[in-house]
Amino acid sequence: MHRCAATRSRVTGVATRTLSSFTSANAWACGEEAVARRYSSSSVAAVQTKVTQMLQSNSKVLYSPKAITEGVQEFLGFDFDGSYLTNNGPEDVAVHANAYLNALSESRGAPSFNYGWVEDNRAVFISARTNEDTSATMKAMDNWINARKARLPKEALSVRSFSSRSGKAVDMYLLNLEPFTDPSGKTKTLAGLSSAAFMRKSEGARKRYETMLGKLEGAIKPVTIAAKLADGTTVLNIGLHAVEATSMMSLNTLIKSINPNVTIQKKFLESFSNGAQVYSFYVKGVEPKEAEDAASMVALLPNRPGHVYTDLYNKGALDAHQVVYAFSVSQFAYYFAKPTQDGNFSELARGVRKDEQLLQRLKNLRNTMFQDIMDESSMSVLVDENLDLFKEIYADFAKGTTAESEAALRARIDKDLPESTSPQANALFNSFVTFNKSVKATNFFKSGNAAVSYRFDPAFIGALDYPRVPYAVYMIVGSQFRGFHVRFHDIARGGVRMMLSANRTVYKNKRKTMFQENYNLAYTQMLKNKDIPESGSKGTLLVSTRFDQKRFDKKVLFLQYVDSLLDIMLADKTPGVRTTLPTRELLFLGPDENTADDYPSAAALHAKSRNMNEWEVLTTGKGAADGGIPHDHYGMTTTSVREFVKGIYRKRGETESKLTKFMTGGPKGDLGSNEILMATEKIIGICDATGCAHDPNGIDRDELVRLAKNRFELDQIDVSKLSKNGFFLPTKAPKTTLPDGSSYTGVELLRIFHFTKYTKADVFVPCGGLPNSVTLDTVAQFVAQPGVTGTMLYEGAVQVDPAHLKYKYIVEGANLFISHDARIALENAGVVLYKDAMANKGGVTSSSFEVYAGLCMNEEEHARLMCCKEGIHKPTPFYEAYAKEVVARVTENARVEFEAVNADAEKGYLGGKRTLIGDAYSRKMVEIFEFVTASDLCKDETLFRYVLWKYTPKTLLNNGFTIDKILKQAPLAYLQAIFHKQIASQFVYSAGIAANEFSFYQYMTKLKAEAEQAKKEGKF
Repeated sequence: MHRCAATRSRVTGVATRTLSSFTSANAWACGEEAVARRYSSSSVAAVQTKVTQMLQSNSKVLYSPKAITEGVQEFLGFDFDGSYLTNNGPEDVAVHANAYLNALSESRGAPSFNYGWVEDNRAVFISARTNEDTSATMKAMDNWINARKARLPKEALSVRSFSSRSGKAVDMYLLNLEPFTDPSGKTKTLAGLSSAAFMRKSEGARKRYETMLGKLEGAIKPVTIAAKLADGTTVLNIGLHAVEATSMMSLNTLIKSINPNVTIQKKFLESFSNGAQVYSFYVKGVEPKEAEDAASMVALLPNRPGHVYTDLYNKGALDAHQVVYAFSVSQFAYYFAKPTQDGNFSELARGVRKDEQLLQRLKNLRNTMFQDIMDESSMSVLVDENLDLFKEIYADFAKGTTAESEAALRARIDKDLPESTSPQANALFNSFVTFNKSVKATNFFKSGNAAVSYRFDPAFIGALDYPRVPYAVYMIVGSQFRGFHVRFHDIARGGVRMMLSANRTVYKNKRKTMFQENYNLAYTQMLKNKDIPESGSKGTLLVSTRFDQKRFDKKVLFLQYVDSLLDIMLADKTPGVRTTLPTRELLFLGPDENTADDYPSAAALHAKSRNMNEWEVLTTGKGAADGGIPHDHYGMTTTSVREFVKGIYRKRGETESKLTKFMTGGPKGDLGSNEILMATEKIIGICDATGCAHDPNGIDRDELVRLAKNRFELDQIDVSKLSKNGFFLPTKAPKTTLPDGSSYTGVELLRIFHFTKYTKADVFVPCGGLPNSVTLDTVAQFVAQPGVTGTMLYEGAVQVDPAHLKYKYIVEGANLFISHDARIALENAGVVLYKDAMANKGGVTSSSFEVYAGLCMNEEEHARLMCCKEGIHKPTPFYEAYAKEVVARVTENARVEFEAVNADAEKGYLGGKRTLIGDAYSRKMVEIFEFVTASDLCKDETLFRYVLWKYTPKTLLNNGFTIDKILKQAPLAYLQAIFHKQIASQFVYSAGIAANEFSFYQYMTKLKAEAEQAKKEGKF
C-alpha cells in the first residue's frame, strides 16, 4: 500500500506527533464517548494494533503510542452510519484510521485537509468537509477511477462514502474493484451481474438493487427513485447506463445545489457487468420530489474533465440548468454565429461574385477559419470571462425572451464587448441572444430528459451562406452526442445518419462540417422527393469519441435522439415542454448510415410506448414484421436506378449484356447486391470497404450472384474464379504487386480505384462510397487526354475525344458521389450522366407508400394487413400485392422522369446538360408546389378527391380504403401535401422545362375536366 500525492505539502523528515498536534480536548472527549457506545474494547485494541503496525512500516512520521491510541479513538468517534461497521471489519477500519492519521499529519494541524491512500484494487480518500477539500478529494477519486477505466468492463467498481455524525466534519470515501462473476453482462441475475463481494450485502439491499436494474433494462435514460425514511432522511437512487456515466462530483454538486440546507450523509456507487451504474444518496433537508426533480438533469451533467463549463459547474459557479444551456448555446454558436465582415473578405467576394461556385468556396473558407478561431473550447473561456452577462442571457431564455429583452441584451453586448475591439466575443454573445429568440419549442425544462432538443425558427439561416431557409431546424444535445434535424417543408421525410469517428482528429473534422452536411443532404432530399408528398429532411447525430463503441450499444444514442424529438412532437402529452408552435408537428424519419437494421423498428416501438398515435409511420425502413417494406428485398432503389440505365441503352441502341460496367458498393449493400442481381452487363471492377476486385474478362457472374444473394462482403470472393489477369486486393493488404506489375496497399487502391485503369468501362454505376469522391479537382482523371484539367472541362474550354472517356454513361446510385461541378465537367466532356436526385429515388418512393398505408389504417388494420407474421418470409396477401404495386410505381416514376429529362436534353435546353435540367425540374416543382400550397385549389372537393384517387394504390382502394375512409383516418395536412405535390410534379413532367403560366392553365383545365368525368363515373 502506498500513499498518493496529497494536495497539502507533505511531511519531510521524521517527527514525533501527539494527539494535541491534531485535535482539541473537546473533540477527544466526544470521540471517546462515541467509541464507548459503539465499539468493544477488543475491537478498539485490534484496530490500534493494526494501525501501529502500518504506521511503523509505511509512515515517515513516528507516532507515540498515545498519539495512535487517541487518533484511533477520534476516528472511531466520528460515529459513521451503522452500515459502516456492518461492511468493514477491524482490519478495514484500521486502514481507514491509518489514512486519517496520515491526513492529519500532512495537514500539520490545520483544520483543512484531504488525503488519499491507494492500492491497485482499493483506495481510501478522506477529507475535511469543506468545498475546497471535497472538490480536491473527488478529483483524486475520479483520477483513480479513470486510471483503471480499461478494467471496468471486467471488474465491479464500488464507491462508499461516509460522513461523520459527531466530532469533526469529515468525509471518507472507500473505493474497491472486484472481479465480476460474469463479465459478459449477458446474464439476467443479480449474482451474475455483480461481484462476489456485492452479494454479501443484506437481502434488503440486494432487492433494492434488483429493482433498479429491472427498471434500467430497456430504458434509454436514467431511472430515479426517491423515498423518505422514518428518520426524515431522503434516499435518492439513480440508475444510469454506463453510456451516461457521470462522476460522483457532478452528482454531489447537483444535490448540494437543491437548497442551502441539504446535507449528504452518505453516498454509494455500484457498477454491474451489463454497464449499469447505481448511485445512492442519503440526504437530509430535502423532500423526495425535490430530489427527483434535481436528478432529472443527471443524463446531461457535464463530465468532461478539464473543460471550463465542467469546472464552473463543479465549483458551483453554474447550476445544472445553466451548464446544460451553456453547452447548448455554444453548439449553436459554433455553427450559426455570424462571422464579422472584414474588408479583405468583402473585396475578395466582390471580385468573384460572378462565379457562384468560387464565391461559395470563398464563403466556406471564411466560415471554416471562423470556426477554427471560435472553437467551443474558446467560447467557454469567453463565457467564464463574462459570467454575469452569460447568466443574464440564460435568465432571458428561462423566462422567455421578448423583443424588448432582446434589444436590451444586444445593447449591453455592443457596449461591453464592441465589435471593433472584441469581434469574436461580440459575435458569440449575440448568437446566444439569437438562440433565445429562435427557440420555438424545447424540452429543456422537462424532467428526465434523454437529451435536450430545441426547435428553431430558422430565419437566422437567411443571414448565413445557405441557398434556402429551411422550414424547421432542430438541434439536439445529448451527453454522448450532438445532433440536428433539418426539413424544408412541413411534411418532409429523410434518413437519420449516425456519424462515427475512429479518433479525435476525425471527430473534429466531422464536427466542423456536420450541419453543412446535414443541410446539404436535406436540400438534396427535397430535390429528390419530387414524386412524393413528403419534402426533404435529414437528421444527423455525431457520436462523441468519449463513447465506447466497442462496449456499448449505439442504438441507445439513436433512441435518445428520437426520444428528444418525440418530446416536441408530443408536447401536448409531455409536461415541461415549452412550445409556441401554432400547430403540432410530425416528423418522418428513415434509416441512413449506422441507423438501419432494427433501428427504425426500435424507434417506432419506442414511440408506441409513449402513446404516439402515428407510431407506425414515425420511421420507415422497419422490418416487415412491423409493417415496413424492405428496400433490399424488393430492389426498390435499384429498380429506379436500373430504369435510368435501361433508358440510356434504349435511346442509344445499346445491348446491355455486351457492355462493360464498373460499380462501387459491394454485394452486401442493398443497392450493390441488387445491381448485381438485376443487371447483365459484364462487371470488370467492383469495390467495397473490404477491398477491390478486377477482371478484364469480367468477374465471374455466378460468383458475384452467390455473394449478392448471401449479402456477403467482397472479401468473401472465391479468387480462383478470377482470370490470370484478375485480382482481389483486400483493404488490409500490405504493399502488393498486381498481375500487371503495379503495386498498391489495399487502402491506397481502395481510395483511388475508380480513377485507375482497372475500372475503365462503358458504364459506371456508383452504388456506394463517400460523398464527393469525384470533385472538380479530380474529375480530369476520368478523361485520358493529356493537359486537360477539371476547370477546363467545367468551363467547356476543351474538346474531348470520345475515345478518351473513361466511361460513356454514368448513373449515380450513391448519393452525392460526384460533386455538382464535376458532373457539369463530365457532361461537357460528352458523358451521358444522370445524377442521384433523379436516379436514386426508388427507396424514398417506397418509404412514402409505406407511410401512406400506415396513415390510412388504424392500429388493428395495420397489424392485420401490413405486419408479416414471420417477417418478409410470410407476407399477408395484402402486403405482397401492395409491395408489388409500389415496385410498379417506382418503375413508372423513374421512366416518366427519364423521358422528360431526356427530351429536354435533346432539345438543347440548358446546353443539353441533364444535371442542370434535373435541378431545374426539381426547383420548378418546388416552386409550383409552394404556389399551389398557398392557393385554395384544395378546396375544390372534386379535384382534390380525384388527385387523391389517382395517387392512391389500387391495392388500398380495392380493400375497403375508399377515399372517404382515407379522408377520415389520414391527417389532412398529409393528404393536402399529396394533392399539391402531384399537381406540381405531373405538370412539370408533362410540360417540360419550358413550362409557363399558360401551360399550367392548360394543364389544370384538363385535370379538372378529368376529375369531373371520373366523378360522373363514380370512381371516387
